[in-house]
Amino acid sequence: MEINKSSKRTLSFIKFFLYVWIFCLLGFGITLLFATNFFKSTVVETIFGNSSWFLILTIVFISIGSISFGFILLGIFVSFLRSVLIKKVIHSPAFYFLLIGIVFLMGINFQKIMSYLNQQKVFQGIVKTYKPRVPLIIPNEVFELTNKERINNNLTPLKRDVKLDEAALERAKVIIENNEFAHEATKSGITYTKAIKKAQYWNINYGENLAQGQFTSQEVVDGWMNSEDHRANILNPKYQEIGIATYSGMLSGFNAVVTVQLFGGYEPPNYKKGVVDSWKASLASLKNIQPSWQNLKNNASFYEQNKADVDRINELISIRISNITIIVTRMDKNQWFTSVEQKMIDNDRGLYNEQEAVATKLNSR
Repeated sequence: MEINKSSKRTLSFIKFFLYVWIFCLLGFGITLLFATNFFKSTVVETIFGNSSWFLILTIVFISIGSISFGFILLGIFVSFLRSVLIKKVIHSPAFYFLLIGIVFLMGINFQKIMSYLNQQKVFQGIVKTYKPRVPLIIPNEVFELTNKERINNNLTPLKRDVKLDEAALERAKVIIENNEFAHEATKSGITYTKAIKKAQYWNINYGENLAQGQFTSQEVVDGWMNSEDHRANILNPKYQEIGIATYSGMLSGFNAVVTVQLFGGYEPPNYKKGVVDSWKASLASLKNIQPSWQNLKNNASFYEQNKADVDRINELISIRISNITIIVTRMDKNQWFTSVEQKMIDNDRGLYNEQEAVATKLNSR
């Protein structure tokens, strides 16, 4: 009965580590499956977030799996040693002589094999043959490959812009220096829009693609094209210009080359006809009433009594005519308003209300 209980414990021991080993095998397989995009893509926004997580998970599964497999073999070996026949063989003198002979022969042969391999310089050849892969990502190649994708999708090729190149390099540097591979740039505060403005580049539409962990320009672009959001940037018809830069350094504890792609593009405002006609009607109305308000200055007595209000209403009409002329001209050209012109639009309602109030005041006299 004692032997039977011991055998059951050994079998339970083997089963437990067999389950652990199978779990680790499945875990490693699933990790590798989801990490496929990590190896092919320039985008680090995978299920793992970055390469550190992938390495940690891989090491954990392999380590625990290897230990479990070792315990399984140990359990089988212990079970084997507990059999009655094996105990008789092990305790016989012939077994010890056989064991000594095997060890002696292995020692002699191992020495001969190692001596032969050293003479053939096999190990030196292996060391010399192995060369670590060095990333070689060239911005000009990335630019050409990006335009190739646009042409293949019947889109106009992008033009390279020096200021966008400058902004892209700024972004790549702050990513490495702050160890922050993210569009939000919460550590550095230098988002891609801030980098673009710092480089004195102005446009309507902006976008950014980031990449790290690749070795060639082709891998970078392939990774972006395999990512929905990054592909959308490359194939966005609203963009006409692009800037590209790379920067090397430590990222998440690994040597990395960061590739940054910045986009800029113009899109006309396409003002609605009703809005344009409304501004034109206001301008025509102001030009129509302006002479009558100016003529009040010719009425000496009335002007003398209401000089401040007469001057103010004529000033208001002149300001509005000047502002609305600029606004209508910009709309006719289908161009975006500058910040100054937008302020004119915002202020016009106040000017109109003041004009009506002064007009009502003067008309009552």
